[in-house]
Amino acid sequence: MDKDNCAKCSLCSNTLKISKGSYKCLKIHLRTNHCIDITSANSQLKRPNSDLFPKASTSKTDAVDIICEEEIPKKKSKKINSYFKKETSMEKMVSRMACKDGVALSLFCSSSDLRYLFSKSGFQLPNSSNTIRSIVTNFANTVKADLIIEFEYLKKQGERFALSFDEWTSQKNHRYLNLRVHHKEKHINLGLIRIHGSCTLEHTISLIKNRLESFGLDSDTDIIGVTTDGASVMVKVGKLMSCYHQLCFSHGLHLAVVDILYKKNIEREEAHQEITSNESDTDDDDDTNDTHEEQGVTVTTTTDPRHLHLSRAEVIPRYNDLQKVRKVVKLFKRSPTKYDTYLQKYVKEDTCKQLSLILDCRTRWNGLLAMIERFHKLKVCIDKALIDMGSDTKFSDLEWTKIKDLIDSLQPSKLAIEALCRRDSTLLTAETTLKFILGKLLTQDTVLIAESEALCVRIKERCTVLTGILIYLQNPKKYDNDTRRADDTFTMPKKSYTTRNEKYLRKSYSR
Repeated sequence: MDKDNCAKCSLCSNTLKISKGSYKCLKIHLRTNHCIDITSANSQLKRPNSDLFPKASTSKTDAVDIICEEEIPKKKSKKINSYFKKETSMEKMVSRMACKDGVALSLFCSSSDLRYLFSKSGFQLPNSSNTIRSIVTNFANTVKADLIIEFEYLKKQGERFALSFDEWTSQKNHRYLNLRVHHKEKHINLGLIRIHGSCTLEHTISLIKNRLESFGLDSDTDIIGVTTDGASVMVKVGKLMSCYHQLCFSHGLHLAVVDILYKKNIEREEAHQEITSNESDTDDDDDTNDTHEEQGVTVTTTTDPRHLHLSRAEVIPRYNDLQKVRKVVKLFKRSPTKYDTYLQKYVKEDTCKQLSLILDCRTRWNGLLAMIERFHKLKVCIDKALIDMGSDTKFSDLEWTKIKDLIDSLQPSKLAIEALCRRDSTLLTAETTLKFILGKLLTQDTVLIAESEALCVRIKERCTVLTGILIYLQNPKKYDNDTRRADDTFTMPKKSYTTRNEKYLRKSYSR
């Protein structure tokens, strides 16, 4: 820089005029012509071949070296989607992990790996679990507001909805009512409703109506059908609601199987015997019937149910076989030494991999099927292991045959359950599935031949006019054929009833 207020650039040898005491033009020249910003402290990109250029001086007294180590990154132009809220927001991710995956709220604060993953995605997790709770709660309110708008739009389009609900008890012994709304291919969960105290008929209906009203739905005008299980309180709720009520066929099939596998007796108590829990018996009369129904026991009597009680399961041949299978499974599961030393030695030799025995849950027959299937698959290994152990428990060829017959009898029921529980299942597909399994059971000569009779009883309890109506709307010729071949199990409504309500039915069910 000379006395005439001029400066010479050491990089390009250009002479620049400057005002007294100001070096702004020099900074602009370096930034625009040489990509050097001496005021920036954030850039970390090295300018290519910067060491080939000489150093420039911009000071009056002492030269200040400007090292070309930094290159100014170009500003990225914003896209139009950058002005909209991202679908994978932190609130949505945290809420989904907490509600769907069961991640504890405190884990978002204590897990360093989880916090690192969020930070790599550009999110900063709060350090307090209370703040995490607020995030989940606020996001739930946002989702609820969106659902209210969606329901209102569908109602203006003339759409109607179906409803399904069931009672659930948590491990903390808290009772909840789960409510779901169904519309075409979309299923919307309205959340769990906490049940305090006795869940009477009136209280259940009140809980359902209040939850529907909070989402802008009316149970009388917006709901056309309700699906529940066969619990007595649910049956009464369905009768009092103004819409159609359909009992779950899958639950009925489960009860039919349990009726055959676990036959129970109902014995009268002595009139003078003291009732141990008067409060639970009087307040939860409907719940008592529900428990019996869930376990596959149907009480048909006009006597006060408080004077009845369930005895132990009858000792019947197939029950003895199941008890024997459970005894052997528990023997190996409770002793890791016997499991590794005796059983797994033969399992690895036979299958070239490790297979464990499965213990069922007595209230769910599908767990029973998995147990006896695995047990029968490893029958050779089990027999050898029991001999090596010197156990008194042995399985004869007849017992193995009974176990195989039980598997063959339960396989059609398993296939039927999978078909009935599909998302695209309807009353039409349910009727076809039940007719198929009935025909399959009648052709089998197994120990569960009586299951067909029990299944017929459960189907009669759940058959309504809705199936016949749907058949008539879809194919009137098939309706006429089914009417002529109708039996006591699959009943069909009269044609006069169907034709009289045809206009209303088409409007309601063709959506």
